[in-house]
Amino acid sequence: MLETTTVTWRTIVEKILMLDERSELTLRSPWLSALPTPTAQMILSNAVSKKYLRENTIYELGDPPGGIFGVTEGIIAIQTDDTEPSIVIGHLFGQGYWFGESAALCGVPRQVGAVVKSEEASVLSVSLPTIERLAKQYPEVWRALAGLCAMNSNIAVQTARDLMIRNPKARCLAVLKRLSSSLLPGQAIPLSQDELATMCALSRGSVSRILQGLERDGMVEISYRSLRLHEDI
Repeated sequence: MLETTTVTWRTIVEKILMLDERSELTLRSPWLSALPTPTAQMILSNAVSKKYLRENTIYELGDPPGGIFGVTEGIIAIQTDDTEPSIVIGHLFGQGYWFGESAALCGVPRQVGAVVKSEEASVLSVSLPTIERLAKQYPEVWRALAGLCAMNSNIAVQTARDLMIRNPKARCLAVLKRLSSSLLPGQAIPLSQDELATMCALSRGSVSRILQGLERDGMVEISYRSLRLHEDI
């Protein structure tokens, strides 16, 4: 009897902790916090938690349509193809950000890939069948996904704007600011200088010189395969 009672209370405590964690995620998420509370809670209550290690693939470019993902811990890189037969990083998503909505909304193959860039990552996943099931009963789910699509489209537009900046230093700084804005305050950007150079459409030598100058000016801290943009920049 005592053992059964202990297990029951442990289960209750675990559920309470999970609810607290997901409530915090709602507050941290630009998307969920903009939704009506019942809609956000419905999405979270139908999400499944998954854990990944560095370089694990969440989905690849060209994969069949699937569901959406929200970052609860770690950093996810969004990948795309360039004009050459290679995959490059377009953006980073940190805690509270959601992605994967375009394939779910349009029923098309994945137009980008998603891979873990931090040592570990935890995400919430809402599968496409779950989304379709919820939407039959609550059509506002589609409106919520459209809102997420608009938010992430704004990031894509900003990415294009960054690349149109002619001054190399200003372009590199714009990319760093955009990446930092999707991470926790003060969180390191887990990119090598080669990866950053590709994202900025600059040579590695140019990016190295720019970063050294920014570091001298106290604007960034450079570490092995990562850098940190100071919060007051």
